[in-house]
Amino acid sequence: MDELLSEYFPILVFLGIAVVLGLLTVLAAMIRGPRRAVRKTDPADESEVNDSEVNDGENAGIKFDARYLLISTLCIVFYVVIVYLFPWASNLAALSETAFWSMMAFLAVLIAGFAYAWKMGPLD
Repeated sequence: MDELLSEYFPILVFLGIAVVLGLLTVLAAMIRGPRRAVRKTDPADESEVNDSEVNDGENAGIKFDARYLLISTLCIVFYVVIVYLFPWASNLAALSETAFWSMMAFLAVLIAGFAYAWKMGPLD
């Protein structure tokens, strides 16, 4: 049990630090964040503007092409792949043949997804 605990202790410390930092940021936002008084009003007291006129999306801000979302998602996917590939490649000599072919299958699925995204055109 002590050996298992000593192996996972750095992970537990990292997880503890992540939770504490997350809670600190939420607490700081609650303390230092903007405070707005919420006024409860009757909908009849509001102006004559119809809800459908307000929420039609005309004043939603800057309009941009949805392909940017796909490109950013692809970038995140490739960063995650790098996170998986680096430890695998550094221990390649110690891994079994099953581990090698498992990673090849993973890369084949990744390449197929990349080819599909390329064919659909948002990478142009």
